[in-house]
Amino acid sequence: MNEDGRFILNGQKVADVFCPPALTNVVGAYGIYISGESMAPRYEHGELLLIHPGLPVSRGNYVLAQIQGDDGDPPYGYVKKFISKNAKELVLEQLNPPEGQDKILRFPAERVIAVHRVFSAGMG
Repeated sequence: MNEDGRFILNGQKVADVFCPPALTNVVGAYGIYISGESMAPRYEHGELLLIHPGLPVSRGNYVLAQIQGDDGDPPYGYVKKFISKNAKELVLEQLNPPEGQDKILRFPAERVIAVHRVFSAGMG
């Protein structure tokens, strides 16, 4: 885990969790555990987030952004607050950035794999 909350999206299963009825028939829904403090106090280290890949994303939503790694590395995931996305870049905000780091993160659009909305959060 990186101080800015970045984590590797390697597809490995960590645990089985209860699927809420609202996500039962959602194709591709998944869960992740928060790593780090970059989104505290909204999301705390170790908290389970359920992700709904089909919900529309708009400014102010909390999202999981999937960003292509370098040179064939697996993609990285970032849980952040969505600001904007256009043909040039994805802009996200972190609530509690590491010391010396800006609250705003920018990623080139060509490295963005997906931006999925956080559906719910809780202790897993």
